[in-house]
Amino acid sequence: MKEIVDFMLTQQPPRHYGPGEILFSQGDEATEFYYLLSGLSLTYTIFPDGRERNMLISWPGRIFGASTFFEKVPRRVCAIAIQPCEVIVIDQRLYDSCCVRYPEFPNIILREISKDLGTLFDELADASMVNAEQRVARFLCRRVVSGQYTGTKDRPELHYTQEFIANVLGLSRMSVSQAVAGLMSKGWLETNYGMIRLLDPAALRVYAYG
Repeated sequence: MKEIVDFMLTQQPPRHYGPGEILFSQGDEATEFYYLLSGLSLTYTIFPDGRERNMLISWPGRIFGASTFFEKVPRRVCAIAIQPCEVIVIDQRLYDSCCVRYPEFPNIILREISKDLGTLFDELADASMVNAEQRVARFLCRRVVSGQYTGTKDRPELHYTQEFIANVLGLSRMSVSQAVAGLMSKGWLETNYGMIRLLDPAALRVYAYG
């Protein structure tokens, strides 16, 4: 993928978005999709009654906004930058150029869309089958499996606030705080502002998926 990214950067410069800036809105025409070079973005949907539901977080190295681009239908969700974001905007011209030069590119995109579907399925199952403490534990375990941590594999550090986790999981801030406190009382993690360190990733994983 790095070679493809390097090629795309020779074709057009990346765009930059500050925290809170909208990348695209629900209902927009899907004339492009995105590759995230740095930062974090969140996709969410707005219901007719005004309620919002967070859908997916995108991390560096992920493609997002592709499904409606290929379906040629309006955007089903909004996308917003959570952190300063640098993205490659892939329109039809750039997509076609990549496919000619790199025939494997469509399969890469298909895998990315499949990952998103898997994440949505897991979160739907979690919401209906497990309690808040287990949902938080699963969130942390999935971030480690995805390599989205610093520190060591034995004591990974995840740089998320409890408010951020609450927003991603669709839980209240209090529910996440209680869940984190419960996991801390078991000796499986410790916290500092904006950081969670896993002290026993194996035990946390067993609890999360039991």
